[in-house]
Amino acid sequence: LYPEAVSVILTIFVLNYLQERREEHRRIKDLQEQLVREAGSPIHATAVSALDTIRKRGWLGRDFDDPAFTNTVIVTDSQSILDGANLLNVDLHEAELRGADLRKTVLMRGNLRGADLRRANFSDADLRLANMQGAQLAGTIFAHTQMQIANLSATILLEANLENANLTEADLSGADLGGVNLKGADLSKANLSGTLIDDTVQFDRTTTLPDRTKWTPETDLAKFGAETRTIVDEHFQWDDDGSFVVTLTFEDRTRRKWSRGKGWLDDTFTK
Repeated sequence: LYPEAVSVILTIFVLNYLQERREEHRRIKDLQEQLVREAGSPIHATAVSALDTIRKRGWLGRDFDDPAFTNTVIVTDSQSILDGANLLNVDLHEAELRGADLRKTVLMRGNLRGADLRRANFSDADLRLANMQGAQLAGTIFAHTQMQIANLSATILLEANLENANLTEADLSGADLGGVNLKGADLSKANLSGTLIDDTVQFDRTTTLPDRTKWTPETDLAKFGAETRTIVDEHFQWDDDGSFVVTLTFEDRTRRKWSRGKGWLDDTFTK
């Protein structure tokens, strides 16, 4: 009888454990769904508080339908949970928001430093005074976005769409603009010091330059401090502090090192 009693006890224990797991899963899922609703609230304090809780729990930007209960579907591809939300002053530094639908969202003075925003959609959003230094912005959409005085320094903006974006007084120093669409964009008084701009960047005659003149095919962007020399070679490596560094060799055989979030690592050109 003893072995049978042990078997029964173990069975009861396992069943109770599985039931507790199911209940815990349900409680977490209910909480996540509540936070999703609150994050999309038009009430600023409610939306920011909910999103801050989501970020601190590590649920931001992932699929939460997994047995570890560590993920969420807050702002993944094809969703618009935060579309039009009021997230003034929100802290989303280093958040994973790839493919997020953030159209018309108010993120004025938001902290997006180091965030992964690749392929996110910020069309018609308010990013004035936002800090996006070192963010990953490849393929991100900023069409008609308000980005006055935003910090985009040392960011990767490869093939991002900034058509008709307002970048007045924005800091684009040390940013990589390869393949970026700047047609109709307003770059009045923008900082282009050390900004990587090659012949894949798209301008048109409605693009406003830092000196408030319009772009023409004859415009020499180097006069604004941009790095416009042709790159002939790239070497990638990890630095001692874990940061990703690329060494660029230009057509005149000079070399410079660049790192996302830091920009140019050299004060002078090196042969």
